[in-house]
Amino acid sequence: MTSLTKNEIEEKLNTVSRLRIFFNTNKELSEFVGFQVSGNNSLSKIGGNNRFIKRAVYERLCNYAKNFADIDFDKFLAEYKQSSDYYTANKLGGILPKKHCKACVELIKFIYGNEADELKDAAGENDFNTIAGGIKEASEKREVNVLIIIMLALKLLPLYDKGRGDVKDIRKDFKTLLDFLEAPMKDNAIYGYNPTLARCRNYMEEEDFEPNRMLLYSMFKDILDNHSRCTSNEVLYSTNLDLQNKKVFRIEDGSIWKANDNDYWYFSTVSNGYMVTRYLVNRKRQRIECICYEGMMYMEDDLLCLTLIDPRGSLRLPRGKMLRDTDIESFDVETVQGPQGEECLRFTPISEKHWLDLEQLVKTDMTFEDLDNLFGNYESHNKYPETEYTITQALAAITENHLYLSTGDGSFYRIPKSRYPLLSKVSFDDIAGIVDLSYYHEKILGFIPQGIFINVSTKENCAMNGVEITDSIT
Repeated sequence: MTSLTKNEIEEKLNTVSRLRIFFNTNKELSEFVGFQVSGNNSLSKIGGNNRFIKRAVYERLCNYAKNFADIDFDKFLAEYKQSSDYYTANKLGGILPKKHCKACVELIKFIYGNEADELKDAAGENDFNTIAGGIKEASEKREVNVLIIIMLALKLLPLYDKGRGDVKDIRKDFKTLLDFLEAPMKDNAIYGYNPTLARCRNYMEEEDFEPNRMLLYSMFKDILDNHSRCTSNEVLYSTNLDLQNKKVFRIEDGSIWKANDNDYWYFSTVSNGYMVTRYLVNRKRQRIECICYEGMMYMEDDLLCLTLIDPRGSLRLPRGKMLRDTDIESFDVETVQGPQGEECLRFTPISEKHWLDLEQLVKTDMTFEDLDNLFGNYESHNKYPETEYTITQALAAITENHLYLSTGDGSFYRIPKSRYPLLSKVSFDDIAGIVDLSYYHEKILGFIPQGIFINVSTKENCAMNGVEITDSIT
């Protein structure tokens, strides 16, 4: 920053006002910098010949970008110019902005999706594959920013050297981007939706929402970052490992907590977190409804968090389905003292799509036997009997090319690493076994940390998924 000449700083200041990046109008920009900016009085004239004042204004704008949208503005400007020049030189304006921008959708899937995804000729041009491949290669070489390329195609950003005039309808631009992203964001490995996209839509309705092009770019980046984490199996595995490293066991194994006298929670520890059983008591009918959640407690930025998975959601990934927005609930957790000195946990939902009615739990001195004695004559039932399953640790051998899981009858399932590359990261410390879904009559080989689930219910399933049954380990 300090090495910039006066002319270089003036050029950057001109760019800020010309492209309307931070502020939608020159009037808004003028109010922010305390200098009347207009077509005849550009921002570069601020401070006259005083380089220090000009640099101070530009640094203030950079700090604003960092605080407002967590963007390195100097880097952003450089990438903007590079991408705009690439867009113009390769005449992408005649290829990408087609009806419904199908080419841009395919471009996102190709660059941010699974490596196995095929690139479709969505633009209706024979050379679209070559163009998309070129964009991806240029992106990997850090010669272009794909997000800026797509925003140029969607007319959400002007070309770097052509930007003129105030932004006409910035809220419409936000809606255009989010509507455009609905289709490609459904194509990922975990969710049938994008949580960040959903949060951005909600954010647009808040009173403190201050839309501008910098925030639009930041939203786009956050949504695609989330998409990448939910699409790439490698990234998923890395995220799982990171979460496991943050895992804590602040709730005692076998402890019983209650929200009220008719709502009890039983926590039991397992290797990767908790099994949490909720007992909802109906005293009038002498009936108990049980719900069993998978849970994990972890630290995030010095905050204690608890994530609970709906029992129906726990089976979606093993059965080859995507999670729904009501499958996972995450809370910030605060430990407090109750009026009688008892230990309490207070829960604040992290997601705006809050669905689990959990606000506070009070620790009891009860054991599971005490709970059973208290309601021993009550009828109990699992609210979701179809979600009952057993998992048997079955990893028998790891060889150079295969993993072997015991079938339980003396033979083995042989799974090729070449078919599932992440299996090369499996160790005997991992949860790797056979998931038996009795309700569905399905048997799944589950490698939990790697997020790999292989259906071996029938010989046909085994053949389709590359699994062999063998009597020996070779």
